Amino acid sequence: MKGGKTVSWLLALTVAIGTFTGTTAFAADSSDGSEENSKPTITLEDVPTEVPTEEEIDIGNFDSGDRMPIKATLDPKGTTHKMRIEVAITKGGSEEDDSEDDADGIQLLAKSDNQWYDIAQVGWGPKDGFTANDVTTTPTEVYLVASKPGTYSITVNLVDKDDNDNDAVLATTEASVTAAGPKITLSGIPTGFVPTEKAIENIDNFDSEGRTPIEASLDPKGTTHNMRIEVAITKDSSEEGDSDEDAEGIQLLAESDNKWYDIAKVGWGPENGFTAEDVAKEKTPTKVYLVASKPGTYSITVNLVDPDEDEDDAVLAHEEASVTAAQPVGDANSLKTACKDDNDAPSAIILTNDITTLKVPLEVKHLLKIDGDGHTLKFSGLEKIATKDSDKPKLDDGLIFKEGADGSTVQNLTVDAGLTGSKTWFGTYAIHAYKAGVVTLKDVTAKGGNAGILVNGSNVTLKGTIDVSGNGFGGIEVSQGEDVSEDSQLTIDKNAELKNSSESATNPTVWLVSIKGEDSADVFQGEITNAGKHFAVTNRVAKDDGTVQTQYFLTAGNAQLAPAEGWKGPAGEPGIIYAKDSQPFTFSFKESDVVKQKLLDAKKEVAPVLRLTIYLNGERGTGDTPENSYDNSVKIPLPAVSGSSVTDETIKTAIAKGLGNIANGQTQEKTNTIQLLEAAGVTFDENGTPTSVEEFRKNISYQDETWTVRLNTKKLLSDHISKIEFLVKPSLNLTADKTEENPFGTPVLQLGNNNYFKQDTYGLTQAYLYTIAKPVTVTTVSPLSSSVKMQWVKKGSAPNLPRTLTVNGKDVSGVTWTSSPTYDSAKTGTYTFTAALPEGYELNEGVTLPTITVTVYKPSDDDDDDDDKEENKPLNPVIPAPTPSGSFVSDTTRDFSVNGTYQFRITSKNGKEPTFVIGTPGVFEIQSVTRSGNDYFFKLRAIGAPGDKAGLYINNGQRLLVATVGSNPNYAKLDTGKQLPVKAGRTYQFRVTAAKKPTFVCGTGSAFRVAYAGSKGNDYFFKVTATGKAGDKAGFYVNGEKAPRTIGTIVA
Repeated sequence: MKGGKTVSWLLALTVAIGTFTGTTAFAADSSDGSEENSKPTITLEDVPTEVPTEEEIDIGNFDSGDRMPIKATLDPKGTTHKMRIEVAITKGGSEEDDSEDDADGIQLLAKSDNQWYDIAQVGWGPKDGFTANDVTTTPTEVYLVASKPGTYSITVNLVDKDDNDNDAVLATTEASVTAAGPKITLSGIPTGFVPTEKAIENIDNFDSEGRTPIEASLDPKGTTHNMRIEVAITKDSSEEGDSDEDAEGIQLLAESDNKWYDIAKVGWGPENGFTAEDVAKEKTPTKVYLVASKPGTYSITVNLVDPDEDEDDAVLAHEEASVTAAQPVGDANSLKTACKDDNDAPSAIILTNDITTLKVPLEVKHLLKIDGDGHTLKFSGLEKIATKDSDKPKLDDGLIFKEGADGSTVQNLTVDAGLTGSKTWFGTYAIHAYKAGVVTLKDVTAKGGNAGILVNGSNVTLKGTIDVSGNGFGGIEVSQGEDVSEDSQLTIDKNAELKNSSESATNPTVWLVSIKGEDSADVFQGEITNAGKHFAVTNRVAKDDGTVQTQYFLTAGNAQLAPAEGWKGPAGEPGIIYAKDSQPFTFSFKESDVVKQKLLDAKKEVAPVLRLTIYLNGERGTGDTPENSYDNSVKIPLPAVSGSSVTDETIKTAIAKGLGNIANGQTQEKTNTIQLLEAAGVTFDENGTPTSVEEFRKNISYQDETWTVRLNTKKLLSDHISKIEFLVKPSLNLTADKTEENPFGTPVLQLGNNNYFKQDTYGLTQAYLYTIAKPVTVTTVSPLSSSVKMQWVKKGSAPNLPRTLTVNGKDVSGVTWTSSPTYDSAKTGTYTFTAALPEGYELNEGVTLPTITVTVYKPSDDDDDDDDKEENKPLNPVIPAPTPSGSFVSDTTRDFSVNGTYQFRITSKNGKEPTFVIGTPGVFEIQSVTRSGNDYFFKLRAIGAPGDKAGLYINNGQRLLVATVGSNPNYAKLDTGKQLPVKAGRTYQFRVTAAKKPTFVCGTGSAFRVAYAGSKGNDYFFKVTATGKAGDKAGFYVNGEKAPRTIGTIVA
């Protein structure tokens, strides 16, 4: 800009949508020593967050018209520097094509002396700068024009022109703006495979009847560009025959003016394009029908281009989709042919039927993508293959992927190995990936084998729902066969769901095999990724063949530790314990007949000794045999009775000596022992020397022939110890004298992590097995209805105390209630019941459990009109005092209508969670409760008919307001009452009247089977058949409502 007055300035955007607040910072200025607040400042106002794209402006003909400017103000703060404005624009680094040219997608136009300048290119002010006296107080208006979509960072610098050409920055401010280009949306892209068919040769005769279209929508976002649709299709390069010709295996057919076009070839729209106004005239999405004629996986790219560009059409927006076209297969012979490795083998197939006549394994040796489309492959006779010539290696599994099958996938398929005796080990699996490279399984069920899936020298990824129930020995094995050197890798997608209804101590969901190396270290035959996201516990089990299995369990209670070989006595059933700060374990000292005889023979008083070996996470010591083993246990003399003279120093010395006895190299054993002692209350310094046993003395005791050991199982769990196994040897010192074994003449508890003890024992050795589980943290508890929360009960009657509460959005049964004062149905008065959750739940900070207030009243004599509850209320009834309204603030206080859902924000002023009660049932339900600080958000969902009303109550106080159902698109009217008796085997038809097809489900699938029976107008019909036995009950739910509309009972 030549000469002219320099004014305070600001960028002006084309369209203001929202307001951006810029951040201001200043470069250091040591030249004049001024304070921070005396430096120049730049202020931006009215910066929008988003603007539409348009054609690049010829600034010589620019007209600001009704565009909204950004206003910028410069306060020089009296600086004596000569200044100039310079602008830098960068495009977001995550954007595609973020080159310097793309930063030219923004113009910043400002006017001086009736001439427009793009200050993004030339800056503002004379080349040698301007002074503070040149600056006016009127903001400069600058207009932003965006010609390319993207997110741009705009940096405005006030530079010092006196700084010897270094242009030191005196002040700077930044803004971010998104140029929103047109957007293409494709919905209805097939998620499963698309069956191939003959290509449509004469598209003029194409019939779309019965086909499901892809719906294509275009939002031009107000762009002024001319536009046209062009489509590019490529075939997955990993598949055979991926030529340009193969990419023609997809047709995309759309209709315009009663004429069909293949837009994959000719695009969509006139050659010179269409405008945003043309798009606005189209009221519905364009329906596009996909026809696949050749198997394969295709990438479809839909580009919105500007045909006015001089060179290649500029892409204004694009959308991508991937579709797999598959050859239909409906019988065993076609399936076997498809699996063969020859030039004509398809790269993808989709089943059209269950195939249940397979008598030999299916071997896949080429890349093959299989979509079962919900069907089943069932084998039979595989055990005969397994037992025939058993000394010869063979593959006797169901579906086997072998070398050459790299990249194969299976989805929506059940594979049943069909073993008649899956509990007999044949080494047969439903699915076997054998040196196959990468194989992906999604939404697959593998059952009927010794195990469901074998990962053997392959890289298998699990996605969706993987069900490995119904196998004899477990779900998934990860190992290496004798001739396999390739790594075995199982990757479980973080969003996958594993199921194994057969899971038990002897049927793990996954197991990983390892062997012992030369240094006795584990040599794993594979690796499992993301196991920690899916499994509750793991277990280590030594097998007869010398291998060790690391077993993974979905449910903690299904894992069981077995006692080591050589120990007498059966292991008890494993018990689930939930981590606590102090968890008691008790062990009774019982004399066996052998012990009693020894006592008679010795004729001496004895001190009891409990030999207690504790294993953590299933890891055991390495003693050679029960008779000749080393004893690395820690022997700890205890103050077992009151008044014991055993000192803290004596106990600490014994612990240190015991730890010192652990052989060098047994580092894990020593670590485990210290972790165990810490959990028992011993503290150690950084060198592993015990420093305090004060808590330890409290945590271990012997009284009334019973040892009690208290452990901090929360600490063990935090140390990644999720299992404890106590192997108990009741033993007696047959001497009253002090010995090295019992130097204090008092009972001795022996803690250790070793497999065997040298000393003789009398009586059965017992195993006590526990799995430590992390308690569920309770973050939300759904409130009770007002009719349950406040109850009037006749004298002699029991209150309604629900046994189930909704915790964290899921129903939890086994809820108990305690009353204050103790409930006495024969005594009138007011009782407060407080809920208690079953073992395994702990409340998050600030979360409370619901209470129920029950008032017991005396019925009137000579009165049978069933209104005793009203008649026996005193004139001044005693009811719980409501929480004062000062305890909360609601963001909504007036009566209003709810259209669908509405969210209240209730702010707690006393730190307690508010109670939110709906006065009239069946009108609204609380869909969710979330918390942020002291703000609680109750989301209300309308379930009643338009016009239904309900009062809302907070903290047992007066009614807050009345909410009315305005519009409820999900409202459905049922033609059946609250109770429905149905004879066993009979069918009843429900009629549900709704604006759209409702969901209708039975809560107990074993009692009734539901089938959709069609519709007429707004009436939808559902048939339910009583499949259970007489007395079975089930609730029927509409549109996902939490309460059943009808309770069905099966009658004889």
